[in-house]
Amino acid sequence: MNEPLFSVILPVHDTRDYLDECLNSALTQSLDDFELICIDNGSTDGSGELLDRYAQQDARMQVFHQMDRGLSNARNVGLAAARGRYIAFLDSDDVLKPQALQRMYAAMSSGMLDLLCFEFDILPEKDGWTMGDGSPQAWRRQREHPGLMDGGDMFVDMYRVGDYRCMVWALCLSRKFLLQTGLHFEEGIINEDEIFTLNALLKARRTRHLYESLYVYRLRKGSLMQTASRSPLGLRSRLRVLEEQIALCSDPGLPATVRECVASQAQALVRDTQRRFAVQFSSDGTSGK
Repeated sequence: MNEPLFSVILPVHDTRDYLDECLNSALTQSLDDFELICIDNGSTDGSGELLDRYAQQDARMQVFHQMDRGLSNARNVGLAAARGRYIAFLDSDDVLKPQALQRMYAAMSSGMLDLLCFEFDILPEKDGWTMGDGSPQAWRRQREHPGLMDGGDMFVDMYRVGDYRCMVWALCLSRKFLLQTGLHFEEGIINEDEIFTLNALLKARRTRHLYESLYVYRLRKGSLMQTASRSPLGLRSRLRVLEEQIALCSDPGLPATVRECVASQAQALVRDTQRRFAVQFSSDGTSGK
């Protein structure tokens, strides 16, 4: 079987209400040379059955059913199954814009890139939560970061102006690059994007930023990040991210500018964690002045 241009990795867990729109956004892409790898992660709302019905009608889909082993595990299952030249990620309550894969391919192939960063729109759900001013552009980067860059330089350039974004679905990656570096998602945490994306950038030699929105991110009540961010798992996950950041900012093999930015990132994470968990700590008597 020929290698497709893209492998789109789609983990699914109990998102039946959004899944038709998500799947249709992928299956109607202007570039149709791709495989859609769907991992049903223990869904109980009919999402798995819906995936099977779509797969019966479109040979580009593969569906894996498994117990709920977490988002990182599902993405790793997708990476292990992927055959495409390029890897893109899609969350099952989100949407790819119609020409997303076409635009990713044009940028990746013209620059022989390891990694591409691109923009996204925000779609607040009614009675859900919002980011910034609540507009679709609320979390886009302030400006284009042009030119072919080493990934470390890209990270520094973006971080210094507040434009660094860690969401993996806002990246396109070369599968060859992923295989060469052994990058995968750390399991057992909910902030897996923060570790994966930072390490991907710091290992990438050829990166670009496409100042164009290719993805729509839905802000909804009950999402994993909203429900688990203040839980014990959320705290453990933040501490694991902090541990990784400390290791990186202490790595003499990285440029000083990169280490400085990672150290700043770690300090910001500590401050935010203190604010986020202050109520829990004070209420159980574990915090002190």
